[in-house]
Amino acid sequence: MKMIKLFRRINPIFVVGFPKTINGEQVDLFHERLVKELKGYHVIAYRDNTLKAIKFECFNCEINEIEFKELKQKLYKTIKSE
Repeated sequence: MKMIKLFRRINPIFVVGFPKTINGEQVDLFHERLVKELKGYHVIAYRDNTLKAIKFECFNCEINEIEFKELKQKLYKTIKSE
């Protein structure tokens, strides 16, 4: 009898919060860019009026703090290339 594969690999989730200074159209544009840049990740982008700066979070991800910092810097450059 074959074993049924109960679990499949779950992609990491990358969440980006944008401050109120970024309008909805820009959030959509940045989301599209991040999806292209972060292949293999689920990307969620949202706008939060309480944020003062862009906020990055990652879930279901096995990267260390240094790798996360490097990834954030790379993504800042992607976003600021607008």
